[in-house]
Amino acid sequence: MGQFLQEIMEQPQAFERLLGNYVEKEHEGLIRTKYEFAKGVRNVIFTGMGSSYFAAHVAANFLNENGIAAFACEAGELLHYNIGGIRNNDLLIAVSQSGKTIEVKEIVKKLKGKITVVGVTNNEDSYLGRNCNILLPMYAGQEKMTTSKTYTNTIALLLILAETLVDDLSNTRKEELYQIPQFMQNLLTDWEIKIDPIVRFLENIPFLHLVSRGPSYATVMQSSVILKEAAHIYAEGLSGASFKHGPIEIVDSRHGAIVFAPRGRTLELNIKTAHELVNLGSSVVLISNTDESYQNNNLYQFTLPVVDEYLFPLLDIIPIEFLIVKIAQKKGLEPGALLVTQKGIVEE
Repeated sequence: MGQFLQEIMEQPQAFERLLGNYVEKEHEGLIRTKYEFAKGVRNVIFTGMGSSYFAAHVAANFLNENGIAAFACEAGELLHYNIGGIRNNDLLIAVSQSGKTIEVKEIVKKLKGKITVVGVTNNEDSYLGRNCNILLPMYAGQEKMTTSKTYTNTIALLLILAETLVDDLSNTRKEELYQIPQFMQNLLTDWEIKIDPIVRFLENIPFLHLVSRGPSYATVMQSSVILKEAAHIYAEGLSGASFKHGPIEIVDSRHGAIVFAPRGRTLELNIKTAHELVNLGSSVVLISNTDESYQNNNLYQFTLPVVDEYLFPLLDIIPIEFLIVKIAQKKGLEPGALLVTQKGIVEE
């Protein structure tokens, strides 16, 4: 078993460690963050690079939906163009799996002592871990390849934090979170049998669009990057609305797309997009948890368990990770290996 595949397989255990530290008991970092938030925070600002940035969109959506002003800003853009807009009553959630990402490091240097910085990292002894005001470890364990378990743990941790700021973590949400490791394990079991039909369905497609709305927009962005990074396949991720405003013109019989459509407020819009793509000749993989069956010659439907749309990104990324393994193997690549970059970019 390759290293990337091994790390994919470790996601249920990594998630259980996270639950043990943040749900079974209230982590000190959550208590301290809630205390700082209660002082009167203007904006909750999430920042990071790559998957750390993408994962933050789920929590930002949740906070905004519940009346708390929040946004995610890529660390490179925040550092050079947006940092002047931060005020001392803002709360910064800085996310870096390695804790040494150069853009995040420079932001922390500039803002240290001026605002409260919550550091979310998988490396407690890193620059971010040592220099933040409040530390929230990911507890994902060692990860050497393209992000997998750190990504899902980050989504969950930031969502737990967001729900804590809104009104503490409800018993219902706790029960839902406790179901996730088993749902993950079910996806991992006999994974090749589940993924091979998708590989065959997309085998003649030169590039992919990934499309969704809401929380699964995080999956769209993550998938777009890791398909390029780990499988060397061109992929572009767009929100459902952005895709309709121009890029849909590229669709023909050579086109392929993966549409993520969880039960939730934009389910019907996502399904509508999938049908429009099929009608234009695209080969569409629909990843959803709806009871309806939409499969036909140009649409392959991959069904996931029924979960809240804010938890769906914890599961919908897993078939993409397995797809990467298969595509990389067919190309003679080591799945998940980074040939040009490294974990935790330390130079701009």
